[in-house]
Amino acid sequence: MATPRSPSRGPWSSTAGDGRNGVTGSPFQAATDGPAYTALGKATQEVYGKPLALLGQDGSIPLCNILATAYRG
Repeated sequence: MATPRSPSRGPWSSTAGDGRNGVTGSPFQAATDGPAYTALGKATQEVYGKPLALLGQDGSIPLCNILATAYRG
């Protein structure tokens, strides 16, 4: 049986919050106008007969911004 936890505590005693405590993250948005996304969109259309759908999600991984800065193309 699961044990209840405080909303401010995550699994493995990690902390969680809503960003209002002065700590903010590094938002990341992947580019969707490059050749890889174009190829993916064409393949999706060909295989599934439907256009590629784009979704958003909160909580970007901080490593994404580090890699994007290090490997700008």
